[in-house]
Amino acid sequence: MLGPIALADLMDRRAPRKAIGFGIAVALAFAVLVFAAIVFGNVRGPTLVPFVPMCATLWCVADLLTAYLLLTQFSVNGMRTFAIFGLAYGISGLLTIPYIAYFPGVFFPIQGAGGALQVSVWLWVVWHFTFPALVAGSRILDRVARVRIPSKIGVERWLAGAIVGTVAGCLLLVAIVIIAANQGRLPEIVSGTGFTSLFQTSIAPVLVGLNIIAAIVVLSTRRTSTLELWLSVTLLIAGLDAGLNAASGGRYYIGWYVGKLETVAASALILMVLLGEINALYGRLGKLATIDALTGLSNRQAFDNDARFALRLQERGPTDLAFLVVDIDFFKQYNDTYGHQAGDACLTRIAHCIRNACGRSIDLVGRFGGEEFVVLLQGTNASGASRVGETIRDCVEKLGIAHAGSTVAPVVTVSVGVTHTHGEREVCLETLFKRADDALYRAKEKRNAVATDEVPAPVGHLIHRTA
Repeated sequence: MLGPIALADLMDRRAPRKAIGFGIAVALAFAVLVFAAIVFGNVRGPTLVPFVPMCATLWCVADLLTAYLLLTQFSVNGMRTFAIFGLAYGISGLLTIPYIAYFPGVFFPIQGAGGALQVSVWLWVVWHFTFPALVAGSRILDRVARVRIPSKIGVERWLAGAIVGTVAGCLLLVAIVIIAANQGRLPEIVSGTGFTSLFQTSIAPVLVGLNIIAAIVVLSTRRTSTLELWLSVTLLIAGLDAGLNAASGGRYYIGWYVGKLETVAASALILMVLLGEINALYGRLGKLATIDALTGLSNRQAFDNDARFALRLQERGPTDLAFLVVDIDFFKQYNDTYGHQAGDACLTRIAHCIRNACGRSIDLVGRFGGEEFVVLLQGTNASGASRVGETIRDCVEKLGIAHAGSTVAPVVTVSVGVTHTHGEREVCLETLFKRADDALYRAKEKRNAVATDEVPAPVGHLIHRTA
């Protein structure tokens, strides 16, 4: 069975209020930009032919990258919605290629009206229709689309179907538009560099309405997810783009230029959301890799890495260094008596005591394994290290956690082994642990005690210990 991993929570997690507010602000900003551009919609701008392929390259790459990320996430979480959205973005990105190829004046000059001159603009119409239709359709079929495919074979088949459907769908749409244009069956949308009244009075309003309706459909849920929020903003921007093109005088007018920049922004919006989520995911994975999930302290590997780094700094300027090993007395008996859930709660409370006793930012605290904790104190002399050990022991005892299986006290207690170095340049972590562990052995002869190493082991003596 596939689990809801990676970015699946983009569809499951309710969009936070800050994100909703930011999304509304983005949509309003684009609306203000469009209304301002309408004022200059009929002002002729410079004929910058490279502007179109530059913008188209940006939104093509953005759409295809977004499609890749969505389909990749579908391959690992099996949520059909990601496959449908990936299909929508894939079609939009691929349709950009013939759109640019047939754009008048980019690769070859096209004079007059009709025929090939209509191909580019009709491809623009097709993708402004296809994208909202697919997105809104997946939302209407929400119960089916959100279902996760449980089997790996099922996911692979859906993924292959989405990829084939994207390519085949694009080829079919392009073929239909080209054949119909060459046969003169497509209504004329552009004439020269301007739009006909058909586009301004019929086609553009339909596209605006379709994108707005799709945005409303996407938002028509009790729990609008992060992905749905930004998809709705993208649809609103696409609708504004269609309206702005209708209000402009045609190609190379100010409104038309602004519309192309809006298309770039709309294409990049979901991509930025996905990349931001991936960055956050890396942060969460990094935290999971270094933090002990139960106690919130550093795990053994992270503690070892941090401690070895601190010891390398010790070689540059030797200072006081202390190492403590903390072990819970009779913890096996505690688990046997009260159960493992109570044992986990006990570990958490004791970890809190240790963390509070070592309050400096340079103090390293970790869970070594099982019921054993380790502490590295930099710039702490022998008496200071003993005081920290006693503070930990006293704090745990004062927690008053009942322990009927203990022979030393009616409550949970700990034993602490402490070692200290001063001016040693090449001290290693294994040596420190061995010295503190020897001290812990003496402390556990009494239990509920703190003991220090009396005879330091030779510097560089390596003892490897497993948890």
